[in-house]
Amino acid sequence: MSCGSPPTDGSGAAAGFDYRQHPSRCLYSEDGSAVKLIILVGVRWTGWGGPQARASGWRVDTHDQDNNGFQRHPVEIVVSGLRPVMSDQGGRKLYYTRLRVHFSEDEVYVMRLHWPKPPPPLRKVPFYGREARVAVTRFLSRRYGGSWDYRNGGRVTCNRRIAFNARKCKVEFQVGDSFWSGIVNIAALQRGSFENRWVRIRFRIHRLNEYCADISPGANCVHTERGGAHFQF
Repeated sequence: MSCGSPPTDGSGAAAGFDYRQHPSRCLYSEDGSAVKLIILVGVRWTGWGGPQARASGWRVDTHDQDNNGFQRHPVEIVVSGLRPVMSDQGGRKLYYTRLRVHFSEDEVYVMRLHWPKPPPPLRKVPFYGREARVAVTRFLSRRYGGSWDYRNGGRVTCNRRIAFNARKCKVEFQVGDSFWSGIVNIAALQRGSFENRWVRIRFRIHRLNEYCADISPGANCVHTERGGAHFQF
């Protein structure tokens, strides 16, 4: 659920919100005004993640109208209206969108909770050989760590275009007695601005243990890895 409030300087509706799971403390204003500000503390939840989550807690006064300090008042809280939103990585997250705070049997405070806007869809963008080589090199460093960073020679070539936004790259490198070779298919995608670029990778890489092949002719000395990856470039 969302805690916080939207900024009043026009910098963006979501900039002032903080999204939390079963928060024990939450300050929330639907429109950023003090009139709609509610401060909840000491909140204990049950049923979080279900269609409705309930809690008991305390509401703190936002002004000292009786000149007796900022008092706490017991309240019952209900959040509901789960809404799915896709994340940048393609996964789905759920957010509660409705808040009800019961002060008494006759006094109920109802608010619309903020939820993040879904990110713009990924679209295909041109991918050139040099960019593809840089992206594949970064992927190999992430996946194989020191085996790639401290390799003996090696090369990455991405000369074959297989789609408007995709390249087929060949990979070869050696680490000690192990020789690595394979194919990495890589596609370029963009979400919104040019700075928010992503790559989607499918790879098949073989690792040959040359020492095993020398001392055990005919033995299976090749290990093959297949998989995929998706990361911001």
